[in-house]
Amino acid sequence: LFRSTFGDTDMFVLMLPQGFVDGRLMRAEELCCRQLPKAEGATGLARAAVAALYDGASQMNDSDLGKALPIVAELILVALGNLTDAKSSASPVRSANLMRAKRIIRANCENPDLTLADVAEECGLSLRYLHDLFREDGRTLREYILYERLQRARRMLEVGSPLNTKVTEVCLASGFSNLSHFCTVFRRAFSVSPGEVLRGG
Repeated sequence: LFRSTFGDTDMFVLMLPQGFVDGRLMRAEELCCRQLPKAEGATGLARAAVAALYDGASQMNDSDLGKALPIVAELILVALGNLTDAKSSASPVRSANLMRAKRIIRANCENPDLTLADVAEECGLSLRYLHDLFREDGRTLREYILYERLQRARRMLEVGSPLNTKVTEVCLASGFSNLSHFCTVFRRAFSVSPGEVLRGG
């Protein structure tokens, strides 16, 4: 949690673990850096809680701070849930299964031989059930695997150096086996080439 000022705008920034958010909101990855709108209702409560936590954190011991952070984070997700499709209608079991599947995909997306059946088997779920979970979440299982591979590639390119990092190496390390295909889907997703990201463009 930190405070930042841009011109006349005073902003609190609270970063939450992806797994914490994934289990509570649909398509949580699309909410990265979302700014909460006007301070009223749940949004106002979330804003006030973040400000109070920031002001009081220095006087709190680690134990109390550790207990307060998840509570404030839950308030933020309630506010964000009003802006998107919250998982309130999904059963806890289905939400947990989806979260586990996403975690398995993130951990294995660099494997170009990863198949949909592999994911289902590691989750201990049927492939049909897994397809249903991802359709409810707003994208297909195959689309989510591609999404994670592209995100992994972009992170590697952003921290890489043009002198020491090669696009081909990033392509292979992200689970793509064809450089041309990788460049095509990367540009389609981010409107910039992998080489441009690597060069900081």
